[in-house]
Amino acid sequence: MTYSVVASDLDGTLLSPDHTLPLYTKETLKLLAEKNIHFIFATGRHYIDVDQIRNGLGINAYMITSNGARVHNTNGELILTHNLDPDIVHELCLMEFDHPNIGFVE
Repeated sequence: MTYSVVASDLDGTLLSPDHTLPLYTKETLKLLAEKNIHFIFATGRHYIDVDQIRNGLGINAYMITSNGARVHNTNGELILTHNLDPDIVHELCLMEFDHPNIGFVE
């Protein structure tokens, strides 16, 4: 079976526990590029984080970031975005003020 696209998450998948790319992973991603197999970073992380990793590898890769809210092409150009409605954002912000016992947990 020949693959034309490979997609992977970063945290807990490509990245080691210290949040770095192991040498084996770097070599594998470069090998995919050499074989003209498209690679997609698919992560909840922000675009800037993923772009730094991609640029450090020197590969052209698509990036699906912010839990799918942003998609960037291999040139880093934003090609798809799905923002929360401003009214929803406003309500979420007010929730913290109206209910001080509500906290955000990572």
